[in-house]
Amino acid sequence: MAAILSVDDIAFSYSGNRFIEKLCALFEEGKLYGIVGPNGCGKTTLIHLLAGYLRPGAGRILLQGKPLARYPKRELARKIALVPQDFAIHFPFSVRELVMMGRYPHMARFSPPSHLDRQRVEEALAATDTAAFAHRYVTELSGGERQRVVTARALAQDTPVLLLDEAASNLDIRHALALFSQVRERVEKKGVTAVAVFHDINMAARTCDDLILMKEGQIEAAGPVGEVLTPENLLRVFDIEARVRFEPFIEADQVIFAEAQKWTMN
Repeated sequence: MAAILSVDDIAFSYSGNRFIEKLCALFEEGKLYGIVGPNGCGKTTLIHLLAGYLRPGAGRILLQGKPLARYPKRELARKIALVPQDFAIHFPFSVRELVMMGRYPHMARFSPPSHLDRQRVEEALAATDTAAFAHRYVTELSGGERQRVVTARALAQDTPVLLLDEAASNLDIRHALALFSQVRERVEKKGVTAVAVFHDINMAARTCDDLILMKEGQIEAAGPVGEVLTPENLLRVFDIEARVRFEPFIEADQVIFAEAQKWTMN
């Protein structure tokens, strides 16, 4: 498979402190990648660098062989869609209006939505189980409902690269499974490259083709789930004892954790 996104020796700093250094990664077409690691290890920063929201201080990120920084914003929005971790909106747009915003990069300026635009919106609403309240204002929705709407907007954008930053964090288990089922379908049927940040290691293991384990701004391990998800890697990255076993019910590896050592209070 060809690499649609490549990360070449990038570095990134916050407030003058080097946070990511000499990070390299390749993301191939038609694969679902999961990024996993402790809080503050750089998962969201990496996603924002891949989306072009942040720019590396050194190195480069290539999208289809072209430096990400050289893409005009509108063209980049036709290539990469992001489901952010936090999404705040204070204007009373309807759900359907917000999802239609995902089609703006494909629409001529001042032109009304085409039949294809409307079709993609309705498909995204159906895929995220949000069609039933498409007439409601986004400001009236619960956190989980709003997250599904933001996901629908990204799906309607219909890009070859889909980035998800803890997109299931506010979802119940049924909708979380449904979300990643939709992502999986796009990966397999449309050749989409999906990169998702997970806190739930077991959800990542059952969902992804490849895993990236991060710690302190570095990639500690990367590759197929079965190769990366080992007790040794989990101990090194999370500092916790774990066992990995294949679960026939879902036909995927799953992790069992020992009780964490209790924190001591001074």
